[in-house]
Amino acid sequence: MKSVLKKFLSMFITLFVVSFLAFAAFAVIPGDPALMRLKTNATPEAVEALRHSYGLDRPFLTRYFSWVSGLLMGDMGTSYTYSAPVSEIIRSKLMVTLYLTALAFVIMTLISIPVAVHCAKNDGGLTDRVISAVNQVFMSVPPFFAGIIITYIFGIGLRIFVPGGYVPFEDDPAGFIYYMFFPAFAVAIPKIAVSVRLLKSTIMKESKKDYVRTAYSRGERGNTVLYRHVIWNAMIPAVTFYAMQFVDMIAGSIITEQVFSIPGLGRILLTSIEGRDYPVVLAVLMCVAVAAVIADTVSDLGVIALDPRIRE
Repeated sequence: MKSVLKKFLSMFITLFVVSFLAFAAFAVIPGDPALMRLKTNATPEAVEALRHSYGLDRPFLTRYFSWVSGLLMGDMGTSYTYSAPVSEIIRSKLMVTLYLTALAFVIMTLISIPVAVHCAKNDGGLTDRVISAVNQVFMSVPPFFAGIIITYIFGIGLRIFVPGGYVPFEDDPAGFIYYMFFPAFAVAIPKIAVSVRLLKSTIMKESKKDYVRTAYSRGERGNTVLYRHVIWNAMIPAVTFYAMQFVDMIAGSIITEQVFSIPGLGRILLTSIEGRDYPVVLAVLMCVAVAAVIADTVSDLGVIALDPRIRE
């Protein structure tokens, strides 16, 4: 129980630090949102009036605590560009990005675990060597580049899907999942390679421990020892690793969305950065930070549940 409370306390401290650093970064980087909005109409009086309406003429700490208190109440502020609540602007786009990330995570998990187990069982064999060689290539492939290749082969070449032909979930759930599979696979490719390598290594280390020899001495067979003991214990450190991969996939999804013209957080984040629409950018960053912290917390709680020895 104590370890759980410590984890939740750490989660809130992390979010507080991230929020402060993000807000401070946008307070010091060059670019005035008022000038970006007014452009050729940017007279000193107009700029000052717009800065006042945005609250940019207030002290830094006053603006920060006002913003944080708004976040705690569910108010992400108002977009400078669209003059609309930020929460309304990013809500649907956030869900699209999370759908993409979740699908990529499922693809990674369903492929990496059985492949890693196969490689561990056949360590040094032909398939293990081939998979290891392929992994070396795929680990260095960025998701956006994988997206370009997938678009060229399956979209333009084989015409399995229409590049840029996004299908909203509300209109056609099956079409949405079908279209999202290709960008999700692009996001998952490098993560599959990394996951196979790490999980295989973990399984190999576990298979050399004393409890495995004890299981064999009791007469248990190879597959029984592998699936009942080795893989179960190997998954304990893998839980944290997979949580980290999920967080990385959020960033990969945001980048890959640009390749497939998916109306997720990637598009609005890019335009908001260019237009110095700080409320939108900060909201997106905090959404990613919250997702990262939740994934980390869930993974740690999962490890605690799987391994009673670390409970306090």
